[in-house]
Amino acid sequence: MPREHKNTRTGQEQPSTSDTGRSGVSGDDVTRCPANESASLAKRERKYASMNDLKCDVCGKAFSRKASLQRHVATHAGKKPHDCHCCPATFSCKCNRDRHFLTHSGVKEHGCHSCGRTFALKQNLGTHLRQHTGEKPFRCHLCPAKFAAPFTLNQDVLNHSGQKPHECAHCGRRYTRRHALVRHNRVHTGERPFICDRCPAAFSRKCTLNNHLLTHTKEKSWQCSRCCKTFARKHALKHHLRLHTGERPFKCDGCPATFADRSNLLVHKRTHTGAKPYECGMCGRRFTRCSHLKTHAHGYHGFAIAGVDEPGNQEPTIAAQQPARTLS
Repeated sequence: MPREHKNTRTGQEQPSTSDTGRSGVSGDDVTRCPANESASLAKRERKYASMNDLKCDVCGKAFSRKASLQRHVATHAGKKPHDCHCCPATFSCKCNRDRHFLTHSGVKEHGCHSCGRTFALKQNLGTHLRQHTGEKPFRCHLCPAKFAAPFTLNQDVLNHSGQKPHECAHCGRRYTRRHALVRHNRVHTGERPFICDRCPAAFSRKCTLNNHLLTHTKEKSWQCSRCCKTFARKHALKHHLRLHTGERPFKCDGCPATFADRSNLLVHKRTHTGAKPYECGMCGRRFTRCSHLKTHAHGYHGFAIAGVDEPGNQEPTIAAQQPARTLS
């Protein structure tokens, strides 16, 4: 039986509410305090008013806190002081570095219902799902481009700004992002940290390894909508489509030559500069193309070279088993 207590002001007995944990006043009888309501509204108004003052000068994004704006500005400046001790990755924010650690744990509990691919981070699954839906919610305010992931939007904004704070100590070439400089340095050091677990091939870039893995799986998930030919890589399909359209978007700034593929433009530019980046380890002879080096090594020295990749070919990551896809 509930105990009773006296109201100290009226002296009347009232039932105790200790058993129910409620005030004894029904929700219908409670009204919000006008003072609290107006204070809460004023707080929200101050928050949004302050967001108008805390805007990024590069991309226009607004923030409610100065610390958040400072962290964001660091992404444009290329400052990434938080290093991963397991790989070369660096981060502008400690919380992002801590999240990244999960990718090294081997635990991938976030699975895609469409293709079965799994991810360590829920946000990576969300980005991946947009490959199936075609959704591109991140819009650049400087051009009509839209992106599926915020990091690709950030890279586009940096391209507009013209900022290239990261300089190669070997050749002076500059980059907008630090990871691009790290990747470029492997051209000078010869480092190939991405090793195929099915053959001895090694690569300087993970995307090139992922493309190589497709040669083992024989998967061809990208299909031409005009002739139904299928391809293992999205890049290869885009290149093939230019055979139908006649498009040659890559122009040489040293002569009138145009090309359907960026890698062919890079090779062509070497005819102007005289650069021969591929050297034979047996005789020291140098070549403008890695295919010429491979032919030379096989024909003159009798051995095959595996894992040599042309610079500049950026490919999408490997996709899990799924129906053939087309480019709209």
